[in-house]
Amino acid sequence: MKTPWQHLRTLDAAWTHFLSARGASIERTDACFVAWLGETCTLLVAHDKDLDADDTLAQIILHELCHHLVEGTQSWQEDDWGLNNQTDDHLYREYAALRLQAAILARPLLRQYLQPTTDHRWFYEALREDPLNDAIEGGAAHQSISAAKQGWANWEQWSHRDELQALLDTSEALLSSLARAR
Repeated sequence: MKTPWQHLRTLDAAWTHFLSARGASIERTDACFVAWLGETCTLLVAHDKDLDADDTLAQIILHELCHHLVEGTQSWQEDDWGLNNQTDDHLYREYAALRLQAAILARPLLRQYLQPTTDHRWFYEALREDPLNDAIEGGAAHQSISAAKQGWANWEQWSHRDELQALLDTSEALLSSLARAR
């Protein structure tokens, strides 16, 4: 029997098309797990064989778009959204993207199956009813809350919000049908 993540992978083409319609492309690579190349608007993603069983393009693309929304419009042209992911200097911004992702995925099935699978998943899982405001120990609460709220404001005004919401609705419908079939 297929896992929910395997079913979500049937939507990979729709998620890839969403990025393509924004002028971006996805390139599968052996060079890294995930990276954003701002100069060419290319999302580098490891090959399927290198992804975890609970990784999907939907989850990866959504998480990267949350980084973009937290970092602002100019980040589209910056490598890795302008973040330094080699040190902990911008760790609170990672937490802000996770807060935003949890807030966007307010519906339980989406939040469960489109969760991040990075080293910081513990933070995402610690977020509860109000991810934009939850104080999480060890999560640079004040800084990550402030950055997440800016990301939410950007999300509310984002010109592609409705199209992304439609993709999330499709994902949720797929997951709901699987849940009913079990």
